[in-house]
Amino acid sequence: MRRMRGFTLVECLTVMLIIGILCGLGLPAMRDFSARTRADSAMFQLRALLGLARQSAITMNRDVTVCGTVDGKRCSTEWTSQPALLFADQNLNRELDASDRLILLSDPARMARIRWRASGGRPYLRYRPDGGVRE
Repeated sequence: MRRMRGFTLVECLTVMLIIGILCGLGLPAMRDFSARTRADSAMFQLRALLGLARQSAITMNRDVTVCGTVDGKRCSTEWTSQPALLFADQNLNRELDASDRLILLSDPARMARIRWRASGGRPYLRYRPDGGVRE
């Protein structure tokens, strides 16, 4: 008589139960890891954006404004989950006019939610040509 090879139903169910328990324990940790990774990525993007704004102000010897925007042409009053507008603002009106130079229109807020308030509660940041921040 031939001996049958394989698993019994009880063995299969036991293995499936153990896999289910391990997955149940691992998923919350994976979600936390994913959220931390998204937040870190958004912070790195924001840091790079601010570095680019400062470097552009120094290189171009002009005031450069960084702010959130809804329409890609002017700074909004709030910068929460909106695209970032980076431009050389000649007349300091926080609007991208014909005389201004667009440097970057990016969307770091898509990776994670960014809440921004510059000093004094302003929703924008302006770098001077010497690399300092204009108050």
